[in-house]
Amino acid sequence: MSADKLQGLYLRKSMADLDTARNMRDPEVFRQDAFGFHLQQAVEKALKAWSLHLGGLAPRIHDLRQLMLNIEKLGVDIDSYWPLVELTPYGVQLRYEDEAVTTLDREQVFALAESLVNKVVSVSQSND
Repeated sequence: MSADKLQGLYLRKSMADLDTARNMRDPEVFRQDAFGFHLQQAVEKALKAWSLHLGGLAPRIHDLRQLMLNIEKLGVDIDSYWPLVELTPYGVQLRYEDEAVTTLDREQVFALAESLVNKVVSVSQSND
């Protein structure tokens, strides 16, 4: 699959995971690990799409810290998105372990993840 097609796929999947998380913000209805998983996936896929857009790679990893470092190495300032690194454990670890010790501020972390996804959509469309 070409880098352009893979970028588009990652971006579409990112938006789908974000939509799923949007509907899972109520802690009375959805467990934090399920909400965190979909939000982590939205961020991971958005970062991979962004990296591809910038001419970088999209490694098969779930570590948001490493993916953000990759974006920075490509010359983009992403300081405002670093708090999203707290979602990394939801990608794999918390799918198979007990609930996280810390509680996510669902509205705050969702808003930041949505901002990231929207940024990547905007950047991707600006070169079309």
